[in-house]
Amino acid sequence: MKRFFLAVLLLLFCFSVAFYGFHRLEKSSFRLIEKLESAGEMISSGKSTKAKESLKEIENEWKKERLSFSVFLDHTTLDTLDSSLPALFEILKSGDEEQAFEEIQKSIAVLKDIVEEQKISIGNIL
Repeated sequence: MKRFFLAVLLLLFCFSVAFYGFHRLEKSSFRLIEKLESAGEMISSGKSTKAKESLKEIENEWKKERLSFSVFLDHTTLDTLDSSLPALFEILKSGDEEQAFEEIQKSIAVLKDIVEEQKISIGNIL
């Protein structure tokens, strides 16, 4: 009986850690998506200096969140975000606002894919 109880507790603990990890990943992804969307709006409205500041904040937040993302994601996805976020700043610095806007949309798509891939569902479990 003790072993059964211990096994159930261990299973509940594993589910709790997985659920917490997904929740944190989802929350961080949505926060990054919101900031990227606002930076995209700034770029399209011609406020490139504010967009640069916003992208710098996004890059700093990504550096803080990268470790928690690396626990749950494959490294190709991380490499995509690692290369695209600093590239955004460089593209905007060069003055190519249209390319920067496209790169923002790509980053948003990657983050949305992350949320979809990590959802707790029967399809993802099986």
